[in-house]
Amino acid sequence: MKIRKIQITILIFWLMILVYSFFSSMMPRSFGIAELFVGVVLIYLSINATTVNYLIMPDKNILRVTPPSYIKKAFLFFLVVPLMVGFIRQNDILDIIRDIIPLMFLFMPLFFYSRIKANSVYWYKGFVYALAFIGIAMTIRHFFDSDNTIDDLGEKLILGGKISLAHDPAVLFSAIFFSGMGFHKLFRGNLLTACVFMSLSVIPLSAIFAVAARAPLGLYIVALLLLSYLNSSSNKVAAYLSPFVFGALILVVFYIFGEVITKSVDMMLLKHETYGVSSRDIELLAVSELVTNNIYNFFLGIGWGGLILNPIGGVGASWSFVHNMFAYFLFKSGVIGLFFIFLYFYWIIKCCIQAFLVFKKSSNEVIIGLIAAVPPVLINSLLEVGYKTITFGLLITLIVIIYLMSKSSYLDSQS
Repeated sequence: MKIRKIQITILIFWLMILVYSFFSSMMPRSFGIAELFVGVVLIYLSINATTVNYLIMPDKNILRVTPPSYIKKAFLFFLVVPLMVGFIRQNDILDIIRDIIPLMFLFMPLFFYSRIKANSVYWYKGFVYALAFIGIAMTIRHFFDSDNTIDDLGEKLILGGKISLAHDPAVLFSAIFFSGMGFHKLFRGNLLTACVFMSLSVIPLSAIFAVAARAPLGLYIVALLLLSYLNSSSNKVAAYLSPFVFGALILVVFYIFGEVITKSVDMMLLKHETYGVSSRDIELLAVSELVTNNIYNFFLGIGWGGLILNPIGGVGASWSFVHNMFAYFLFKSGVIGLFFIFLYFYWIIKCCIQAFLVFKKSSNEVIIGLIAAVPPVLINSLLEVGYKTITFGLLITLIVIIYLMSKSSYLDSQS
């Protein structure tokens, strides 16, 4: 009965993933039925007695199935203080809602913690393949949404009407995950399955090349090198074959896609020469000027719903976000909020490191999911606005799931 209940819950979770993948986007311009459905399912999956007790009960009364108490303090601070500041400053209510919803995504590990702790293996499989699926779906939608075709790949930027589709954090995740699974199967002699995974990785990679995304491509290569090293270090045969396999794969890839890759890299270099760091440095200066404007902005920010004159948008453009997550929390909630978001991500990083140390020497597939999750989290924390998306919340929740697996009986069952 318990297993059946878990399966039904994951089925509902997958319905949410399908609706998001085909009918929504990482930052929708307006809220429709798809967004409402996703929100209702998330509430259903998140709210349970343990989570409610964790939020309202004193720390000493909390069962040991919850995150550290400072995570609760961080969430409650962001839920209450910037909201009060936003109301005091009379910020627009729709802008306030648009800030609070991503906050819930960001703290998804908190709400899912007790559920995933009890069944971390089931949830790992659900999350990892859901994220991989989203990456594929967003890539396909991006090309259908564009005026250009796949034949233009490498010739020009292929920008859809909703450019955010190709920049969804799940796109990079799926590229790394499918490639990593391909290497994993290849080093274990399963050639057919390896070819299937490698072929699937081409789909999200095409989106990365289509928009000339420099940081994702760089971290994709780093992740593959790390996964190859881990595979070879846990397998003596793979250690000897690794250089030859890599060389053969590079030759095959360049034989099939050589012209597209060469032109795409040239386009990325031209983009870097033209745009540099895409005015991210100027954006940070704008945040600095805002928070040092007065003592209240410095300590408490301008609250949820607050807008900033963002130079990236042009003269007089007021945006509700900036591309760096930490700068975003600085101007929304001041240095106090910045402290709490650093505290929260200290916990996420701690979970990631501990999980990596446990799984790095194993030959199972869990390490692939962990390494695939880190690059999109890193990029969307520092360089992109993806930190406000549901997929970003899924990614950091996946990291916590893998951390919980490293502390559970899962390892005993694999030994």
